[in-house]
Amino acid sequence: MGANWFRSESGPREGRSGSYGGSQALAISGRVLYFAMLLVIPLFLILTIFETQPDDDADSESGTEPFFRIGIDKDKNKAKNRPATGEAATESDETASSATAPRERTILTAREMISAGSLAEAVNYINGEGELSPAEQQDILESLDGPSIIEGLLASQDPIAQRVGLIFKEVDSGAEISQGEMRTDLKDIGLRRGPLRTYLGLYVRVKKHARSQMFRGAIASLAASPGIADGAVRDPSVQPEPPAAGGRKVALLIGVKTYIEPIPSLRTPMADVESIGALLVERLGYETRILIDATKDTILEAFQALVDELSEQDSLVVFYAGHGYILEADGQGYWLPADARTDTAQHWISNKSVSDFLKAIRAKNVLLIADSCYSGTLVSSRQTSQGDRIPLSQAELRERRAVMILSSGGEEPVQDEKGAGHSVFARQLMGVIEEMDRDILGVELYKEIKARVAKLVPQVPRYGGAVSANHEAGTDYFFRAGFEDSEFNMFGTRR
Repeated sequence: MGANWFRSESGPREGRSGSYGGSQALAISGRVLYFAMLLVIPLFLILTIFETQPDDDADSESGTEPFFRIGIDKDKNKAKNRPATGEAATESDETASSATAPRERTILTAREMISAGSLAEAVNYINGEGELSPAEQQDILESLDGPSIIEGLLASQDPIAQRVGLIFKEVDSGAEISQGEMRTDLKDIGLRRGPLRTYLGLYVRVKKHARSQMFRGAIASLAASPGIADGAVRDPSVQPEPPAAGGRKVALLIGVKTYIEPIPSLRTPMADVESIGALLVERLGYETRILIDATKDTILEAFQALVDELSEQDSLVVFYAGHGYILEADGQGYWLPADARTDTAQHWISNKSVSDFLKAIRAKNVLLIADSCYSGTLVSSRQTSQGDRIPLSQAELRERRAVMILSSGGEEPVQDEKGAGHSVFARQLMGVIEEMDRDILGVELYKEIKARVAKLVPQVPRYGGAVSANHEAGTDYFFRAGFEDSEFNMFGTRR
């Protein structure tokens, strides 16, 4: 069309026929329209480009602003991103407060339902309309003990809750049903996702009550003689040999599988310590000492040998896999050796005693890994975080004392069903060691294991410094795999 208008302008003014004729008026109109299009078309293209750009401050349903607002609302965007002050800040705070109000009402409603004897209804409520987090659910359910949980479920009109109550009754009566087996049973009766998770939390409380009943004689002996489970640390009987370059790397691995009835035996500790020990030798060059089904005296003597032999330049890993128990009265945790009994705690080993031995060991690079029920009490209440560490070279780390504790599951019973013949925690530990291709800090090991375990089971490993064993803040255990000396930053990675 543009070409036709050009011809009408440059061709003869007379003698043309057809729709364009030779009219002068038409020629003038054509020139006007032609120049108008020369202006309009580029402008249209420019506006189209601007109009289709996404605008973060859009009000329209399409998510983009009309073109006439482009370039006008930049200050408004900045104002929206500024921190609220004055009345605006007050309004923002009130909005945040109002957002928490429904959750508080949900928690209150759930508590009222439990108090009224409607436990099963409360479980459904906090996983349905309430949508409470696991931590919030734990706060609600922590006041319940085993018998009240069982009674509440059996009294429910919900047939699924009644069936769960019957299974829990078996557990409370002494039936040894692991958390993995319990998960399978709950799935078989139709529970999934949120309710399944909540009922597993209730199972933990039922199991805890059952264990307390089983150990009531031992608990009574602890009340009568609080130090009955402690072990005495002797001063070193020999001077350690002059350390080799970089010091020795020693690992003590303790696995207790077989117990005196009625304490149930475990399936995986023997395989765990043997496999982890082999990896420490082959991959990292540790010398290992393995104890299987060891008694209290045997374990304490092994600790005493470390007190006698190790020097400041040495590195030590202690791994324990076996039963554990936590005393609710004071929060003290205990290891249960092979000769542990239910009528007395004389053959138990207190966490305090373990800490005393770690404190007496001269090595400055110490890591205790505890794959045990309720082992989380060994970890300081203030766990190690990224901000606790400062950039240190290996040489600087050797000058400071690190006594770190890596616990498999806090104060929760530890699963041992899905680890392909090993406990879940031990299998993930093995996997990380197998994949090591450089020197790493203990916190790196912890983070990787924690992420892997979380994908498999509702279990939360913990990691922290044992202040009671003279751990120095800002340090960490480091695994020396024979790589070049390097500097670590606060995030646990090499520079």
